[in-house]
Amino acid sequence: MIGIRKKLAWILTGLLLAGTIPATAYPVRAAVNVGVTSSVGAETTVQQGDTLTVTYTYTSSDPEVTVMQGILTWDESVLERQGDPVPSDNLKDSGGWLGESGGNTVNGLVLTGGYLPSSASVTYKFTVLADCRNPASEISMKMTLAVHNASERYTDTAVSQVNFGHPEDQLETERKDATCTEAGYEKTVCKVCGVTVKDEKQTRLAIQTENGLPSRKETVWRTACASFAVNAAGRFWTRKSSLRPERTAGKQMVPQMRTGGKSSGKPASRRQE
Repeated sequence: MIGIRKKLAWILTGLLLAGTIPATAYPVRAAVNVGVTSSVGAETTVQQGDTLTVTYTYTSSDPEVTVMQGILTWDESVLERQGDPVPSDNLKDSGGWLGESGGNTVNGLVLTGGYLPSSASVTYKFTVLADCRNPASEISMKMTLAVHNASERYTDTAVSQVNFGHPEDQLETERKDATCTEAGYEKTVCKVCGVTVKDEKQTRLAIQTENGLPSRKETVWRTACASFAVNAAGRFWTRKSSLRPERTAGKQMVPQMRTGGKSSGKPASRRQE
């Protein structure tokens, strides 16, 4: 008997919203604002195997909501519904919650006095089937509310884009640190779909100087240059081996005078720390 009543209520809801049954005329009232929002916003990113929970909330500036119908649309090949939609407590307690009349349509209807809540929600859960090789997919909820005993109908739709993210354990990163002779880079590629997630270039490191001569600070030694030379009033620092902290710690570089393109071979005075 309960099942028959529900089916009749679903049919009546559809007829009322379709305008097949004429609604009682009411005096003109202030404009009614109706809106539907999604808990995941306009865009969300998920990964294969995740559970996606989406709550749709309707609001009406007019408290006399008598009929509610929500139609959910999604791609079943990428998102699998889990169980039945769950109404908010105030919608369930209103006595007008009818549940689903089909695979994607929910209904609420008050037949004898009273009203549905002017703001209520319905929550759905999905299992994510797709991985990052799939393009983004849309999920939408179209809700129609009737007020004043169904004499006025208002519709709004909430649409969300679902992006399928790259699994963290499938990201492969290749990195080369910049030196004072070569630029560096950092590149991350997803092994599942082959997409380059990150591709950053690093400019060459500058050789720091003090008074025209290379700085002896550790930041210079860390550049690990194979060799470098800085001109400072005819004087050059030169080093043919790699500058490594453990090999240069405590040592001093000796500037040499350059004359006619050749070194004089005579060391200049040692530069103090």
